[in-house]
Amino acid sequence: MGQKNSNRIISKILFANQDKKQLFFAFFGVLIGFIFISISIHYLILISQKSASNEMLDASAITIQKQVTSSNTLSLANHTFSNDEIEFYKKLSFLEKVVKVENNDFSIELQSNDPLVPYFRSDIFIQSIPSDFLDVESKFWMWNEGDHRVPIILPRDFIYMMNNFLSSSNLPQLSDDILKDVKFQIKLGNENPVFFEAKIIGFTNEISSILVPESFMNFGSTHFGLKTHTSCTQLMIKSKKGKFGLVEELIARNHLEVKKNQLIEGKLKSILTIILSSLTFISLVVVLVSMIVLIQYLQLLITRNTYEIRTMLRLGVLIKTIVIHFVKYIFWGFLIVISMIIIIDLISIKYINKVLNSAGFNLSETNYFLIISVLSVLFISVFISTVISVYRFVQNEF
Repeated sequence: MGQKNSNRIISKILFANQDKKQLFFAFFGVLIGFIFISISIHYLILISQKSASNEMLDASAITIQKQVTSSNTLSLANHTFSNDEIEFYKKLSFLEKVVKVENNDFSIELQSNDPLVPYFRSDIFIQSIPSDFLDVESKFWMWNEGDHRVPIILPRDFIYMMNNFLSSSNLPQLSDDILKDVKFQIKLGNENPVFFEAKIIGFTNEISSILVPESFMNFGSTHFGLKTHTSCTQLMIKSKKGKFGLVEELIARNHLEVKKNQLIEGKLKSILTIILSSLTFISLVVVLVSMIVLIQYLQLLITRNTYEIRTMLRLGVLIKTIVIHFVKYIFWGFLIVISMIIIIDLISIKYINKVLNSAGFNLSETNYFLIISVLSVLFISVFISTVISVYRFVQNEF
């Protein structure tokens, strides 16, 4: 009982001369900063995960080709990329990578080979791009000569066509997961053809052809190709972070074509990334300034109580005991602020998701673990920094 009374007396002495306005502004800054940091990081990660889950192609990569005009049709203009043009694009500072999109120059068919779907066959057009442009593990995107199974990525247009075919045959349509289990085979060449099992590993909205590994494309060209030089009509380019606006200027200036949805999605993602990253940086600055204000507040409070603290030290009160009183005081303040932040975060994210969904952006997931983790890291960092600053100040003064 005596210990409790002594602790109560020490607290009254230490916090009798405080100005709570400065403390309020410090905690208010921490509140605002933490809210914007946690929400910004939440949506930055969510946008990245959303792109990765829905699209096999790297989110920052787009396919470009020259605009087709009547001059191209009459063979008065060149619609292919020369080696000099490719080297020019590679030297641009805002482009991370530039590669050719390889096309097949050999006969190839895709055939169904599964009781789940009626038999069909079709001549197809395939392309290949380097694996680092794809969001797929390398172990699933490998093919070596002698392998019987070939991994392929199907365009969404092909899936729509297949489901229309099934619907017209009075058969149920296939989802992505079921379609990955359907057996297909690939036929190369007309004379002495070779057959391979085709394994669907993913889908893309960004390329209208079927994608195969580069090694399989090289095998087909070597053994079944026309043995003529194939010109490059498409390039795959990957922009650096936050540089998509310069890519858009390049496309307009050089009369290039790109899928409209690629351009819109890439531009939107680039803008959102810049805004959210800037907001995170500004919020970190706000939190840093609030920490400085909070530490100055505690230093001022200690200075105002210099006589009282020295008297308590002469009476045998330990420096550690005095510091603990300050730490407890700040801890309860932080605890109230963190509780408010979690409530405001959840309400804000729910409202933002509702607005995004009404605008056609499906970002309804809320990663509670991520929010709590970010807030926990921020809280621990700020709290420990404050405690260390208070301890050093008390120790240096007394």
